[in-house]
Amino acid sequence: MFKKIHSNRTPGVTVFGEVKKEFSIYFVKFEKWCQSLADRYPEFLFRLMILLMAVSLILSFTVFRNKDTSSEEKMVSVKKVPLNTGFDEIINTGTALKTTIRLKAEVDSLAAQKSLTPADSVQLEKDLDQLREISKQFSK
Repeated sequence: MFKKIHSNRTPGVTVFGEVKKEFSIYFVKFEKWCQSLADRYPEFLFRLMILLMAVSLILSFTVFRNKDTSSEEKMVSVKKVPLNTGFDEIINTGTALKTTIRLKAEVDSLAAQKSLTPADSVQLEKDLDQLREISKQFSK
C-alpha cells in the first residue's frame, strides 16, 4: 500500500530557490524602500514602536484578560463527599466488571451453539439485558 516514490530531481534546485530567483527583484526593491523609510523617519518609527507596545500592554490587561474565577469561588463549588463514596464506587465497578465477564462468557458459549433451545434463548435475552443495564449504569 505504501510504496516509496523515487524522483529524479536536480539536488541544487529547490522551491525556495526558484521563488527567490523569480521574485528577488521585488524583494530587493522592498528592502531598499524600507531602509530609506527608516533612514528618513527614525524618530517617528521609534515613537510608533513605543506606542504599539503601550497599546499591546493595555489590551493584554483589559480586553484579552483571562477571566479566571478566584480559588475561593472554586472551593465553594466543590461538593463535600464522604471518603467512603469513592471506595464504594470502586467496589461497585469491580463487581460490575466481574458480572460483565461472566455474562460475556455465557453469551459467547450460547452463541457458539448451532441451535438454541427455548430455555437457552430466554437465558441469552436475560444476559444481554443485564449487559445493557450495566452499560447504561456506567455511561452516565
